[in-house]
Amino acid sequence: MKVNHETRFVGIDLGKRSYVIRLIDEKGKITGWTGKTDPESRKELYSRLKATDTIAIEAGNMAFIMTEEFEKLTGNKIYNLCTRKLFDIYLTDKKTDKEDALKLAKFIKNHDEEDMPIVLPPTEDQKRQRKIISEYSSLQKERVNKINRLHAVFEHCGLTDVKKNDLKYSKRRSEKIKLLTGYERTEADRLVEVIKLLEKQSDELKVLMEKEVEKSKPAQIAKSVYGVGTVVGLSYVAVVGPVERYQNAAHVGSYLGFTPKVDCSSTIIKYGHISKHGNGYLRSLLVQSVWVIIRSKESNALKDKYEYMVRNGKSKKKAVVAIARKLGELIYTLIKNNDTYEPRRFTPPDSQISGLALEALKTSEVA
Repeated sequence: MKVNHETRFVGIDLGKRSYVIRLIDEKGKITGWTGKTDPESRKELYSRLKATDTIAIEAGNMAFIMTEEFEKLTGNKIYNLCTRKLFDIYLTDKKTDKEDALKLAKFIKNHDEEDMPIVLPPTEDQKRQRKIISEYSSLQKERVNKINRLHAVFEHCGLTDVKKNDLKYSKRRSEKIKLLTGYERTEADRLVEVIKLLEKQSDELKVLMEKEVEKSKPAQIAKSVYGVGTVVGLSYVAVVGPVERYQNAAHVGSYLGFTPKVDCSSTIIKYGHISKHGNGYLRSLLVQSVWVIIRSKESNALKDKYEYMVRNGKSKKKAVVAIARKLGELIYTLIKNNDTYEPRRFTPPDSQISGLALEALKTSEVA
């Protein structure tokens, strides 16, 4: 970064209701203050900063709101940073809000822009899509919770032959409820009413998702992949965003949290569990899609590769996660090339070698 001697560097550590600022002025003097994050307090904050100030904020929902307001009101240069990748913040014995804010200010002062772990704010379409997906996810979790409670009612009555799967669908649920009597029946009826309401609201959100997919070409491309439905396709587009942001497919796999942790020392290289960075809900959706793919009767490259990995000693769970990463990277590639999915078959590496050997033998015979 080319340092303008009139530039001040500002680090903002955000909490739920408050913020902490540390400011490094033109002479290197450090000052700061604290405030609240309500609208009026934010306006006061903006008035205290100069248009030439360069600002770093830990990426998050409030940071994105403030970034938009900064750009409209003051025109400051704002960096939303992924602090998980700022090791001098996370790997420290002294971690306070003041220290974190100061480290953010020092970081943008001492580093070039290309070396910063910048998180780009979501577009307006992404914001809307994320809100729909977030509400749908919340409703689904609540529905599962109520079904679990309903199942517990049957267990407390000694009806242990009733399974959770019997309570997921309206018709079968109504049949099983008839087995209950007394207070348990009343309690179950209350839970069923809540479950019905949650299902109704989820269906309404699915309609909204379908409309969002109709307006989004990338979401339509994602949905063209076998095993990827409306929820997964829209979630992918909402979380990943414009594919131009990524260098390649491997970059997307890393963003989704599917790449393994690496411990490399001298000649020893150890691969650990996946990093689990990024959006956990989208990662779980991609894993669910892979289970749909591998359990289907139709053959395709992803299913073939999964079966190949399992045959060669890879555990089923690890194979599913590996294929989920491939699925995420495949969707990225299709969107980037503006192409729809066409089923293909997976050719194992040993088959490729055998094919090359046969080709070489044919060539030698001709010679």
